[in-house]
This record gives sequence, structure tokens and C-alpha cells, in this order.
Amino acid sequence: MEGYSDALLAIVQALVGMHRTVDVDVLWRLLTARSKLAERAGALLLDAQPDSVFPSSNGRS
Repeated sequence: MEGYSDALLAIVQALVGMHRTVDVDVLWRLLTARSKLAERAGALLLDAQPDSVFPSSNGRS
């Protein structure tokens, strides 16, 4: 199992062209997951999303 997380994250990174097509609900689930692997994958995918996907909750844009 060692290196498994790194290999999966490498796959997510390799699919960079598809990052913007990830459903917002899937992205939210990844970002709020209890799994460190899911959180890291969500963070990679978040970089490709426009700022309007998750508007600021403090009232400022």
C-alpha cells in the first residue's frame, strides 16, 4: 500500500485537462472528506475552478 496515495494523486494531476469539469458537489465532498487522500485530490482540483464556484462567505468577493 505504500505509495498508493502518491500514485492516485499523480493520476489526478495527469488529468489536469479534466479538472474544470469536476462536479461542484463531488469537489465539495472531496474537500470535506475525512480521508487525507480525498482532501489532497480536492485541493488539486480546486485550483482549476473559477472563484465563483465557492463564493466567499464574508460578503466580499
